[in-house]
Amino acid sequence: LTYPGHTFENILTGRSGAWEWTYVEVVQGQVKRDELLVIDLGTDLPPTRAVRRIVTGTDELGRAITDALLPAPLVGRTGFYGFPPGGNPDPAFLTSLVTPGMTAALETGVLQEWAILGRHLVATPAPFLGRAWAITALTDQAATLAAIADAIRDATGIVPPPTQPRWPTLG
Repeated sequence: LTYPGHTFENILTGRSGAWEWTYVEVVQGQVKRDELLVIDLGTDLPPTRAVRRIVTGTDELGRAITDALLPAPLVGRTGFYGFPPGGNPDPAFLTSLVTPGMTAALETGVLQEWAILGRHLVATPAPFLGRAWAITALTDQAATLAAIADAIRDATGIVPPPTQPRWPTLG
């Protein structure tokens, strides 16, 4: 992932299941700060994007109309997530990803959105409820992202990249 003209702060790494993840704040100037959770899938995959939606009773008619307009092979949503057509140029690939494992991962997650960008699975975490909850919330959201990565692995046959040895540093 490249971000020209940006700096990176508050980088944290961890592991959930078979996947290593990285949390990073991407900073531009003094005001713009984007938080990302990233997992390296180990291989390039078609671009895919899912966005979390808040569901209310009035959304059902809108969903029915939207689903009717989607191409036949495309699964338009699962759980609380929708798949915007502009972010999913390969409907066959998207449809292959929407398995029971993916649906289960998406029904329990609270990530604002996630995407496959080349070889990376990138998510925007949900806001934390204050500093005391940040690490717990982050690791929970990383576990959700790892469950999504597991579903992608199961659907595509990709193999997680080998674990890199890491040593703690002080300073």
